[in-house]
Amino acid sequence: MRRTTVAVIAMLAGLAFAAASPQTLSIGAASDLQAVLPALTQRFAQQSGIAARLTFGSSGNFFSQIQNGAPFDLFLSADLEYPRQLVSANLALGDTLYEYASGRIVLWTRNNSGLDVRQGHLTVTGR
Repeated sequence: MRRTTVAVIAMLAGLAFAAASPQTLSIGAASDLQAVLPALTQRFAQQSGIAARLTFGSSGNFFSQIQNGAPFDLFLSADLEYPRQLVSANLALGDTLYEYASGRIVLWTRNNSGLDVRQGHLTVTGR
């Protein structure tokens, strides 16, 4: 299993055991997790008997919603700063803050696109 998969399953398990026998976990998750999180939470539900209600969207929107009382049990943000700010504002528990993945932004183009991105800037070349 990949590190991210293990980390998310561990977070779900920890959350489930910390909560008072939840029937369903409410999870706000960054949109980029739509490809993997449904399968992870389904597996978690099979193993624990605890279902997850997933809501996907913008990390910034979830940040604002949580500041205004949205009842998420777990927030999986694409930007680490949002959860840090929630902890600073005492809207989240500091010992639950965990960086579950990190990535890089990648720019690519087809060979025949006429764009050259190798120099750190876009240069249009002849086709």
